[in-house]
Amino acid sequence: LLGIGLKVDKIYFEPCLPAGWPSWKLHYRYRETFYHITFVCSGSSDRITSIEIDGIAQKEMVVQLIDDRVDHLVEVKVG
Repeated sequence: LLGIGLKVDKIYFEPCLPAGWPSWKLHYRYRETFYHITFVCSGSSDRITSIEIDGIAQKEMVVQLIDDRVDHLVEVKVG
């Protein structure tokens, strides 16, 4: 449903969402670091259009995990 995958130290997304889901949140712990991930749907597609970590746009459509013991805010835009 949410299509979340972990490969070593990267989180990948391939969602297959029900219609009408405007947004949802996920809190993920990687060792001693928390990632607060908010998904925002802006269209009818399940394609990831952008990912920001702590306000910085990511070139790859993945979340690179680091264990720096700092909470990180992630926004994933779908659609």
